[in-house]
Order: sequence, then C-alpha cells, then structure tokens
Amino acid sequence: MKDIPKDIQLLITERLSSPLSASFTISWCLWNYKVLVILLSVNTVSMTFKLIEKNCFPTTASILINGIGFPLLIALVYLFVYPYPAKFVYEFTRKRQKEIHEIKQRIEDETPLTLEESRAIRAALRSQEDTYSNDMQRKEKEIHALKEEILALRPPSPEIPIENEIDPTKKYQPNSEQIKLLAKISNSKDDMPEEVLIANTKDTRTKVLFDLGELEKHKFVRKIYRGREYLYDITHLGRTCVVENAVDLVL
Repeated sequence: MKDIPKDIQLLITERLSSPLSASFTISWCLWNYKVLVILLSVNTVSMTFKLIEKNCFPTTASILINGIGFPLLIALVYLFVYPYPAKFVYEFTRKRQKEIHEIKQRIEDETPLTLEESRAIRAALRSQEDTYSNDMQRKEKEIHALKEEILALRPPSPEIPIENEIDPTKKYQPNSEQIKLLAKISNSKDDMPEEVLIANTKDTRTKVLFDLGELEKHKFVRKIYRGREYLYDITHLGRTCVVENAVDLVL
C-alpha cells in the first residue's frame, strides 16, 4: 500500500513525459483556451460548468471535434510535420553562421597589425623567452647542486670510478677543432646558435655536437635554450683558452 502513490506518480510522469502526451496537452490548451479562461474566472462551480457547456462544448460533435479531434491533429502535425522545416531552418541558419564566421576570420587575417599590437606581441614573446631561459638556468643550477650533493654523499672510490666525473687536478686541453669552435663563439656579438656552428664547420654534425658537449662539460661554454633553439655563450675560461692558443678565425 505504501508503494501505490509512488507507482501512480511514476505512471503519470511517464505518460506526461511522452512526446505525444505533452504535444496533445499543449495543443488542447491552445485550442480550448476558453475553457481555461472560464476555469480561472471567479464563478460558482455550477456556473462554471454551465459556461463551459454553453460556450465550449454545446454538442457532442463539438466535444469530439474541439475536445479531441483538432488538438490531436495539431499534436500530430507538430510531431511529424514540424521537424522537417525545423531541420531545414536549423541547417540553413548554421551554414549562414559558418559563412559569417569565415568572412570575419578572413577579414581579421587580412587586417595588418597596428604598431602597438606588434610591439605588444614582441614584448610578450621576449617576456616568455626570458622566463623560459631563467627557468632553464634555474633548473640547471638545481641539477648541478644535486650532483654536487650526490658526489659529497658518495665520494669516488678507486675500485669503482664514477662515470662522467672530472678530475679537478687534471686540466682539460681542447683540441684544435674545439678551439676553433671557441673562437667562433667568442667572435660572435650575440650567443651563437647551435645550427649555425654546425653549418659553418666542415666536421660532421655528430663530431660538432660532441666537441660542443665536451666544451660545455669542462665549462668552456654555456648552453642556453631560447626561442626553440640551443645557443652557446663562451665563458671566461673559454676566452682564456682562445687567447692562449692565439686563434684568429675570420667569420
């Protein structure tokens, strides 16, 4: 007995949620609006029934036509006929909106940037590059500090040498090709791009990258990532090496 109200409520909800029921209810209210006006007016119950019978359903035919026939016909038209023009109108509207968007985008693409906009974009790019470069340098410093901590916690053993460890007592001497790379970087006004060094060197790409890695490893150059490319800046140790070896390279 406790579940009967819930079952009735569920049954009513399912019937009202049906497209046909909802369409028929709305069309019936629109077609028989006089009934609603009479029901909402201030009259006695008997007067309300008399007004509905006299003005809305005076005959059995009016009950069948106005109460069932025309509302059902309108509901069926709405369900089966209306979707076709609605589909055409929706498709037509979306195509026009797409064309307007394409025209707007084309005009915006063809419109040149103002001087202020160009300056703002360049300033934003420089800011992003500086931020990225600072982050890379900070990360490199953190990695270097962590490596030093690891070396301090695990001192090198004579039996098991640590890979990539540089003997501080042994001074690394770059070879002639590496010294030429140092000279090219030193003679550049700005940081030297990696691809430019590779293009202006007769050695293979692998050999140039190896030499640059050795120079960076022994602190003769600094490797910087900026603007989606690697750049090299010479250190004081690298300039000292160039001066001591008296390299004069014409770029």
